[in-house]
Amino acid sequence: MKIKYIFSAAVLLLILMFTACNADGPGIFYTIYNEKKITESAISSLPVYKVTSDGTDLYVLAGAAVYKQNGTSWTKLSPPSEGMRAVSLARLGTNLYAVYETETSGSLSDTLYELSGTSWSIATSTSSISGSLNLQLVDVDYSTSGFIFVSQRTGSDSFVNYAYDGSTLSTGFDSGKGLPLTGAGLYNGGSDIYYLTA
Repeated sequence: MKIKYIFSAAVLLLILMFTACNADGPGIFYTIYNEKKITESAISSLPVYKVTSDGTDLYVLAGAAVYKQNGTSWTKLSPPSEGMRAVSLARLGTNLYAVYETETSGSLSDTLYELSGTSWSIATSTSSISGSLNLQLVDVDYSTSGFIFVSQRTGSDSFVNYAYDGSTLSTGFDSGKGLPLTGAGLYNGGSDIYYLTA
């Protein structure tokens, strides 16, 4: 009886050895032997604040910079000027916008930029809000809306909100409530806009 069990165990062990080391089957030992180390991404140790895509590439606001993922590698996009840090990111169609902050003599100021290829330029017709404090961008359903929101802090508890279509800043849509926008979306096929305030 013992010989029968020993023989059965030996046969099972031989079967396990041949199938486990086989590249054609599940082959646990083969899989472990050929296992590849997973490399960490360029942003894995950074806090991620915003993720968006232009339809081809992925853009991420992580830490104080904007990163681009093209499907195979990460690239950190250079800021408009040395020492600037990214604080907000949004997409309008295939255009990417970011708010970059600078510090001069202890004072902070924000400016809205548009990505042109691999470099940033000040967004068209935004000089009235350049140098503001606490500019924040809010995406709407960018495939259909034709604009993004820009929330501008104008005092300790006061905000002005704009709709920006890539060339014009417009006010008046929030009925002068003076609250910062934190989110927005479209309803009724795009005819109604709902937005969240803080």
